[in-house]
Amino acid sequence: MYLITGSIFLGYDFSDFIYRPPSNIYRLSQAEQSFIDQNVRVKVCINPDWYPFESYWEGKHTGMIADYLQLITAKVGLDFEVVPSRTWEETLKFARTGRCELIAGAMQTVGRSEYLDFTKPYISIPAVIATASENTEKRIAGMKIGVIEKSAFHDILADRYPTMTLVGVGQNVEGLRMLQASKIDGYAGADANIAHVLKEFQIPDIAISDELRDSWDISIAITKGSPYLANILNKSIATITPEEHEEIYNRWLMIEYKHTVDYTLIWIILGGGAILSIFGLYRYLSVLSYSKMLKTIAEKDALTGILSRHKLRSELEAFVELAERHNWTLSLLFFDIDDFKQINDSLGHETGDKVLISLAKLITGLSRKTDRFGRWGGEEFLFLMLETDLDDAHKIAEKFRKEVSSHRFGLPKRVTCSFGVAQHQHGESIEHWVSRADKAMYHAKSDGKNCVRIT
Repeated sequence: MYLITGSIFLGYDFSDFIYRPPSNIYRLSQAEQSFIDQNVRVKVCINPDWYPFESYWEGKHTGMIADYLQLITAKVGLDFEVVPSRTWEETLKFARTGRCELIAGAMQTVGRSEYLDFTKPYISIPAVIATASENTEKRIAGMKIGVIEKSAFHDILADRYPTMTLVGVGQNVEGLRMLQASKIDGYAGADANIAHVLKEFQIPDIAISDELRDSWDISIAITKGSPYLANILNKSIATITPEEHEEIYNRWLMIEYKHTVDYTLIWIILGGGAILSIFGLYRYLSVLSYSKMLKTIAEKDALTGILSRHKLRSELEAFVELAERHNWTLSLLFFDIDDFKQINDSLGHETGDKVLISLAKLITGLSRKTDRFGRWGGEEFLFLMLETDLDDAHKIAEKFRKEVSSHRFGLPKRVTCSFGVAQHQHGESIEHWVSRADKAMYHAKSDGKNCVRIT
């Protein structure tokens, strides 16, 4: 209309008037926005055998990771297509050879970092060991354990348990069948995935244990040579709300067991209405109980009972949003146990576990109701404090340091911790904030340990 009336000249550039929410909401740079504007269709590799987390079924990418991929890419307007594979090992091969630019869900390892970059994690998945029901008391250190070939956990278990024999398999059902036939002592994997395979293939007499006391932090992996993708995806991941996490989580946990109530028709045909009601109630309560159990596993560290890394991340996001909205101060302590490896090497992992549990109980007893305390990973802990500035956080860290140093852990020598303290700065990303505290902690390490450093 404006061209017809002569109000503007022919060839006028309307680009400045086109609504572009990603550049405003997600703070994309001009180069990053330009990359998206080119309508590049990014090729994505997936794990075809990891339901309910991820699978490829009837030509469709499905599962929790598929939902996260849709959410993350949609937020910034990034288009993608799935490159199917038959096994996880083939997925990694495709990434190495350039068949795809992203892997939808992967765990970062030293080896993979040679050819892949990684976003920050967007989901943390509890890792478990499946064993024969009569073999639940056996210690895992000397066991023969099946695990997906080329998986990150293969490398982690090999490093953590040198006396463990690892048997690589191509698919989860293969490993669980080997366990059923007593060809291996256990099978390592993700809780809900193992539960699904056991049910789907009717594999009986298998128990699931949290003996590993660990989780998989899942990121999007990006092939080297894609300079903008990592930043774009990280900015999108940073905007995922707790409600969006919860929606995806609940959708797939509940879907896993919905088909169990389909026995309704059988009971109706048999005329057992009363039996059906009892059975339906039993299944409902079973699903509800199992869902609560998995939620607890996801939010609580299996060993210490304090918050898991996954839950800490959501608490960090919520606290930052609250602090910035009300202009409150917000600080965190990042600390770990000094010379913890020596404790494990000289006194054993069981003693090391007891130290972690005792430390968690000690700090929990010193915390306030408004504080958040969790295990970041290994012997590292994070303590989050609302309405606490840097000076007060420093004093709290010193108090914790003295309490730990004087506490009786039942070991031949004293247990100490090194602390890093950082106050959140307005507009600062959570990753940068935690990284500052982490670096401060390492300054404490280099300054002799058993001390506090601020940043």
